[in-house]
Amino acid sequence: GICKRENTKGYIIIFRDNDKSNTDIDNLLLIKRGTHAVLNHTGLCEYSGEFKETAICIAELKAATSRAKNRK
Repeated sequence: GICKRENTKGYIIIFRDNDKSNTDIDNLLLIKRGTHAVLNHTGLCEYSGEFKETAICIAELKAATSRAKNRK
């Protein structure tokens, strides 16, 4: 879910169930813009519910792997 952050620059809010009309706080997730880009690029953004959080973890792992490869 969303946690309180003083600096949310570089973050966006997405909908856990992909339903933009469902603005219940439990349906909102705060993620990094880069993670969002990976979700969209890979198609992982289509997952919803409990699978959305797993998709976010996969996207974060892909982004970290890409950064690590670029450092070499």
